Amino acid sequence: MKKLYKYLFMVVSAVALLPLMTACSDDESTDPYDVNYVYIYSPAETNGEMVYKGNGTFLTKIASERNLTPVRCTKPASERLVAHFTIDGSLVDAYNKEHGTNYTFVKSAQLDNATLVIEQGKYISADSLKLKLTDMTEFQNGAENYILPIVMTSVEGGGVSMSQTSKMFLTFTSTYKANKVYIGSGASTTVKMLDGKVYEPENPGRIYWNAMVSTEWIPDDDITVHLEIDNKLIDSYNAINGTDYKPMENVALETSVMHIKKGEYGPEETFALTFSDKMASVKVGENYIVPVVVSKVEGVGAGLSDRMTCYLTFNVMELPNAYTTTSPTGTSIQNFTDWNVTVDGNSYGSWGEWKSILEKTSQIGYIQSYQQILVEAAEQIEISSMILSYTRGYTYSGKTSIETSLDGKTFKKDELELPNSTAQFVSFRKPVKAKYIRITFADGYFSSSYYGAILNRLRIYTPSTEE
Repeated sequence: MKKLYKYLFMVVSAVALLPLMTACSDDESTDPYDVNYVYIYSPAETNGEMVYKGNGTFLTKIASERNLTPVRCTKPASERLVAHFTIDGSLVDAYNKEHGTNYTFVKSAQLDNATLVIEQGKYISADSLKLKLTDMTEFQNGAENYILPIVMTSVEGGGVSMSQTSKMFLTFTSTYKANKVYIGSGASTTVKMLDGKVYEPENPGRIYWNAMVSTEWIPDDDITVHLEIDNKLIDSYNAINGTDYKPMENVALETSVMHIKKGEYGPEETFALTFSDKMASVKVGENYIVPVVVSKVEGVGAGLSDRMTCYLTFNVMELPNAYTTTSPTGTSIQNFTDWNVTVDGNSYGSWGEWKSILEKTSQIGYIQSYQQILVEAAEQIEISSMILSYTRGYTYSGKTSIETSLDGKTFKKDELELPNSTAQFVSFRKPVKAKYIRITFADGYFSSSYYGAILNRLRIYTPSTEE
């Protein structure tokens, strides 16, 4: 029961029946309406609870002192009445047996004014019962449900009768709440490979995450959190999520013990994984997972939460060597002797020779969807970047493939999205050696089969310390 005060007042017998009676049995010697009964009226406030932390302080607390209720009578008192009350712990066992409960008696309670007075001519006492809880730590002994029986023991004064069941049972609920330690549910990292080596993340030997371990509230005392990698969880994770993650090799926690200081929300250490082989074992097309578990927490009031496992996933992909940038890198090639440029095998466009786009800005002809621009250098060159300049009408963005080859037969292909603008700077993360460059505009660039992009200029750069 999550009730601070739940009054189970049993004023049954005559008091409960008085408003309903219209007549008496023939053998009754006294009319019930002539009896003035003294009773306790149920107070208005009956709800509440206590929740305490491991260090003894309360998250939700109640007042240690409070007024309960006055004493009343059914008629104006014919003379001054004095009602006496007491706390009676002997009633707890009988109450638990009758109601099938398991309440614990509150030993630290006392009544500050166990005697209430109803003055002559009045229905109600001017004062109320006052309860005082002298030791709140009693509510932290491991029990959750407590009870306090308060009994009217006697009434002094004539012309009244005490209710036959003038008892009230106050119940309390007190629960312990641990400061739970949480770990983030997971994080995903994309590992980008270039020519079989890790290109991103920049430091493949160590990856860290912020704010991965935390507590429910700022701790009142130091908390120690123990972590471990548990690969036994991978099969069940894959089965539940329909995935095919592999365990990551050569991985470890940078620290398996983290310390959250008093007054701090998170640990002083960084949550990080280290890779002894700098991820050399990962393969393109494979996905990996590292389950990290909170195995134990230590500290006053600390506890495990329902979120104790963090799944760190790593998706491995091949990174395109070509990418768009804001400026070219390297030195522009100026000599194009013995170079050749064709579009679908044709050296000439509508307005001139295609080779001229290497030397100056020219308008030679339209490039249609999936037509191939093939550039053949006089000899093998190293390419760091290029400028692809074109004019388009009624077109929109689409994919473009840039392929390079040493022999004109085997090409290495990169695809990238070129937006709808007149000039694009394309750089290579790793300079490529090639004699042939093949460029293809894919679907998405052309709004009709006739009008396409007018290729104006193709400038090629080789690696250099000069821009």
